[in-house]
Amino acid sequence: MGFGYLLIGYLISYVLSLTVSGLGFGGLALLLGYAVMLMGLRELEHFEPMFAWSKWLLIPMAAFAVFDTATALDKLFLWQLPIFSEAIISICDIASFALSIIFHFALLSAIRTISTSVGITSMAVSAVRNTVFIGMYAVVTCVANLPLAFSEDVTNILSFAALLLNIVWVACNLLLLLACNKNICRKGDEEQTPRRSRLKWFNKIDDIYEKNKQNTIDSTREYAEEVLRRRQAEREKKKKRKK
Repeated sequence: MGFGYLLIGYLISYVLSLTVSGLGFGGLALLLGYAVMLMGLRELEHFEPMFAWSKWLLIPMAAFAVFDTATALDKLFLWQLPIFSEAIISICDIASFALSIIFHFALLSAIRTISTSVGITSMAVSAVRNTVFIGMYAVVTCVANLPLAFSEDVTNILSFAALLLNIVWVACNLLLLLACNKNICRKGDEEQTPRRSRLKWFNKIDDIYEKNKQNTIDSTREYAEEVLRRRQAEREKKKKRKK
């Protein structure tokens, strides 16, 4: 339905890009991730028009990713071109950060809407929760980068809080997209057996999810049966006392 592409693209953009950014290829990873997410969003907008906002926001985000890649090449080959001055880089970083926050707000709003429309309120609540996390991250990051005379301890605390919130909302978004991919499908596909992914990592996550889900179902059923058994036993005792 498109959530599979969106999940893989998100993983590339916000996890893989961090691992290769030190090598100067963070921008290329972002471009690859954006391209994969774009395929997913193009399909999803046929089911929920609100996904179109996220799709169009990827275009300027990709442009900033190209600029980031060019900046890395400029530093690597010592071109020292005027377009890669510190002032321009700072402006582009701020604009890229703002676009990323707006993109996530739009994406999570669309997920909340489509989750509500199919009756999965838990995922809609998760989308709202993730929106709050991203908002907190944006506020903390902005405060940490304000030109104010913070003490070194305060600056360190704000930087750590921003890093922690960044990890939390990325992880929560990945789990939410995984849940969307498993639980939201086209009409008529409800009874189809889920296809195994070519990536063993995703299959392991699916297996753990299914195992925990089945354990929850089994424990709930056992608890309900135990409650019914106890009630039946109490009724039998009351009947014997009356006799």
